[in-house]
Amino acid sequence: NARSEDLGGLLEAAPALKPQVAQAEWIGHRRWNLTFKSGQILALPEGEKLAAAALLTFARMDGVDRLLGGKVASFDMRAQDRTYMLVPGRAAAAAARTQEAAAAKVAAANAGAHSGGQSGAKTGASKSLSSDAPVKAARANKAVKD
Repeated sequence: NARSEDLGGLLEAAPALKPQVAQAEWIGHRRWNLTFKSGQILALPEGEKLAAAALLTFARMDGVDRLLGGKVASFDMRAQDRTYMLVPGRAAAAAARTQEAAAAKVAAANAGAHSGGQSGAKTGASKSLSSDAPVKAARANKAVKD
């Protein structure tokens, strides 16, 4: 309640978002987290001016891309040059895709080792024969000259 005037001033920066805010939390005596009626959280940077500018930027992005009510659980605007978005399940899906790709590589390597090992032996044998051929030809030529 002690910061309610500060919060009111902050929300005036983006009046379109004001009715959508369900809760505001003053974090570490230095910055705000806003929770919207959708359950999504917006982490704002420290400082009155930076927080107001970030909130206005978020309102513009929401107006263009409809962020509120979407799949993103939280928006972190504490970094001035970017916005981080947390999408539940996305990290798990990416990890599963990485594991599948690694398993496919191992399976391909194992399949190649089983079939490639036999063909590799044949290739090695043909190389040794072909490398012996010039030596045998040279010996034959030397024997003819002698």
